[in-house]
Amino acid sequence: MKRSKDFIKRKIGTQYVIVAVGAATKKFNGMISVNSTGSFIWDQLEQSMTMDELVNAFGESVMNADGSLNRIEMRNIAFMTKNKQKNLKLLNAITHKFVLSETLRRINDFKEQGLKAVIADVPLLFESGFDKQCDVTVAVISDEAIRIDRIMNRDNLPYDHAKNRIKSQISDLELSGKVDFVIENNGGIDELKLKVVELYNRLI
Repeated sequence: MKRSKDFIKRKIGTQYVIVAVGAATKKFNGMISVNSTGSFIWDQLEQSMTMDELVNAFGESVMNADGSLNRIEMRNIAFMTKNKQKNLKLLNAITHKFVLSETLRRINDFKEQGLKAVIADVPLLFESGFDKQCDVTVAVISDEAIRIDRIMNRDNLPYDHAKNRIKSQISDLELSGKVDFVIENNGGIDELKLKVVELYNRLI
């Protein structure tokens, strides 16, 4: 653990997070990525009943010889098989309760520190029901071709895998009709940061 002034850097799984301490907690607003939270939980639960649930639901192929999750096989079952919609729904039913429980625990930790706001980055906000825990909801949308390209580059996936992942999610049109605010993200990171800061200043 490395400390620098009012912040501590901690490693959780393969992720590094910065945690405010002392007086800094009054100024720093929490950020939670549910993707990284979910990854952390997978690491913790692979040897527990969750792994047993996954094997019972999807078969021995989702478990490696060492008892850990075969993520490639699990991803293929959820997004690439004939019954992918049914499989994805079952996968979410098994895992979401753990991911959302851990996310709420982290939010409560931030609240106890006296932070003014916590931003949760939730990929399946309405599908998981987590929108009911939010005071304000924001969608960050972009053209489908751009989304596919970003997924391919980020996760090192082929085109058809990235396309199927998008098809399994709520459409941008439907999502935009459900949230309180929409941010368009077809440009670069600097442009996106400006839009986020502008909305943040309106809300906080």
